[in-house]
Amino acid sequence: MRLKLFTLFTFLLINVFGFAQQKSVSGKVYSDQDDIPLIGVTVLIKGTLTGTVTDVNGRFTLPSVEASTILVFSYIGFETVEIIVGEQQFIEIRMLTKYAEVEEVVVTALGVSRQKKRNWLFN
Repeated sequence: MRLKLFTLFTFLLINVFGFAQQKSVSGKVYSDQDDIPLIGVTVLIKGTLTGTVTDVNGRFTLPSVEASTILVFSYIGFETVEIIVGEQQFIEIRMLTKYAEVEEVVVTALGVSRQKKRNWLFN
């Protein structure tokens, strides 16, 4: 009887601690230069396809996130940011602008070649 009670108690504690580790995480994403909230930033749980995007105010919410979860923030024109959630429930991210240098620019144009009418017709 004691063994059954101990097993049941242990099972219940494992389930309680397992659910206690998952929490909801929310936050806000800004541009690094002018503190403007970024709309449409992709927020993914690393290694999965689970995630969300920021709203008009740069805010996001992810339910059921564990403390060991790594969040990946990506946006066109900005450096990708990875954050470990840990004990945080609200995360503020400032994304750095990504600069790309262009070594060489090649400009091509379409032109009209002038040929004599007779060469064009018979070729």
